[in-house]
Amino acid sequence: METDFSRLPNFFAVAAGGIIIDVHESINDVAADLDAFEKEDEITIQLQKPSISTWWFWMPKDAGWRIRSMQICVALFLPCDLTRDGGLCYRIIETLSHYKGGIDGIVTFHESLQFEVAKAAEILSLPTPPAAALAIAADKYKTSIAAGHPALLAHGKDEALQAVQEHKLQYPLILKPCRGWGSSGVYRADNTLEFAEAAEAIAKHADLHGPRFVIEEYCDGPEVDVNLVLSEGEILFAEVCDE
Repeated sequence: METDFSRLPNFFAVAAGGIIIDVHESINDVAADLDAFEKEDEITIQLQKPSISTWWFWMPKDAGWRIRSMQICVALFLPCDLTRDGGLCYRIIETLSHYKGGIDGIVTFHESLQFEVAKAAEILSLPTPPAAALAIAADKYKTSIAAGHPALLAHGKDEALQAVQEHKLQYPLILKPCRGWGSSGVYRADNTLEFAEAAEAIAKHADLHGPRFVIEEYCDGPEVDVNLVLSEGEILFAEVCDE
């Protein structure tokens, strides 16, 4: 009997039939989201991978739906270490090998995972945006260079402070992780002390975004969102809205 996924809460419906759960112990965007949820109930979800027998899943108290809704998804959870490193793509592929059904595609809604997921999809011959394009679009340094904007790349506090002196940059400065999503990990520094503290803060969360970060001079003015939909090189939809 086929399951009607349209009746599932949106949290599961967007997964289109399966969810890969991060089982790495370090804090990451998925784990941080789960940790922020208030404990409403507990159930044990049996995972397909033999080496991991259970997974405790907590849902938000004000979500408006009961945790019982998850039970029909029991067989669709696959555990995977989603540490952002060079082996992530191959761990995703290995994880998917434990799923016995057909796979039409894989997708992530976390910016920091897009390149590795697209790379895995390419290896599996699944439809995906080009991994090479996402490698630029999801990297703030590469995006700045591609757009012709001046930006400096650093891998730590000492290297960053040296770059500021060598290029005679003027404060305020902006520091942001190359692989950070949205404004996560972005700092404004108005002096050398704040700059050093920001660089150290980014280093503490290297497991989230990686150790590389961008240094740019602060640009004062309004912030806007630019949204584009493209197909075969043509812009099908475009909007600019006030942030």
